[in-house]
Amino acid sequence: MFARPLTDFLDTVIVNDAVLYHSANAVQQANPDELAFRDMLLISFSSAR
Repeated sequence: MFARPLTDFLDTVIVNDAVLYHSANAVQQANPDELAFRDMLLISFSSAR
């Protein structure tokens, strides 16, 4: 199993959604006085038949 926080700019994970179970944890603020965020780009496609 792969488990690693994505902490650096442009950290990337590519998975085959049809065969791999995946999840994400809640965002936690490093500084409680500032907003926390998670940017995500999801790309989905299926092969042409």
